[in-house]
Amino acid sequence: MLASDAGVNLSPAALEPARQTLHAVTLDEGVRRDFERGRLSSEHEATGLGGLSLGAAPPVRKGGGKRSSGGKDRERLAARRRAEELEAAEAEAEARELERSHRNAEEKVEAARRSAEEAQRDLKLATAALSEAESAASAARGRVDGCASVVLELPGGRQAPGRRVLSLCP
Repeated sequence: MLASDAGVNLSPAALEPARQTLHAVTLDEGVRRDFERGRLSSEHEATGLGGLSLGAAPPVRKGGGKRSSGGKDRERLAARRRAEELEAAEAEAEARELERSHRNAEEKVEAARRSAEEAQRDLKLATAALSEAESAASAARGRVDGCASVVLELPGGRQAPGRRVLSLCP
């Protein structure tokens, strides 16, 4: 919300530090990081243009003379432009955060895909091992079923001394 929309008229001298700080946000990575984290605690000036700045506010008149309605229009236009710059900087910061979140999500999806592929390979190996074990067990059961054992016993269920157990297996 613009200050003028709230019924507050700020002078260009009061708005200039905010404009300079916003400009510094667009040019200085450290200031941008602080801005994105909501940690700006002081005013900043844009550097790197040799003392020149883009769109500097006109100097404040001294002497208290009346301004023309064109001056008020220029002030409103400049305030609106500064508000739009602030909104653009906020949108850029939000876009960067969304891009980071998107990259993190893509990395998690890729890791999950790799994990699922590895699990599928392990399942194939385990299925093959199970099939092999089932075949071996079936063959062993067949051999056991084909065997017949005869035990010669004495009456009363005791085994006769010197007698042997006969096994008949194919």
